Amino acid sequence: MPAVRLDPGRVAAMPWLLRTLYAPKNRMDVPAEHLGRTYARLATTPEGPPAPYVDEDLRPVRAPAFACDDAARERLWEVSQAATGDPAWPW
Repeated sequence: MPAVRLDPGRVAAMPWLLRTLYAPKNRMDVPAEHLGRTYARLATTPEGPPAPYVDEDLRPVRAPAFACDDAARERLWEVSQAATGDPAWPW
């Protein structure tokens, strides 16, 4: 899913360099309300998403190659555990 568009007040409060860098990115990002509706539909649809990976309009998209890499997922889990401890709540 794409990033959420920052509100104009937040962008205006940034230093000029960040404002310059965020301007093109922010134009391509999705308004928070739109992404919120997408998450709400995903959370309340009994059959779940139409595909494992969807965009902000629930259209199927191809998974990035690293998402299908078992070794990369295992490494991410190890790094996450090292950073947060070994939480009991996921199990």
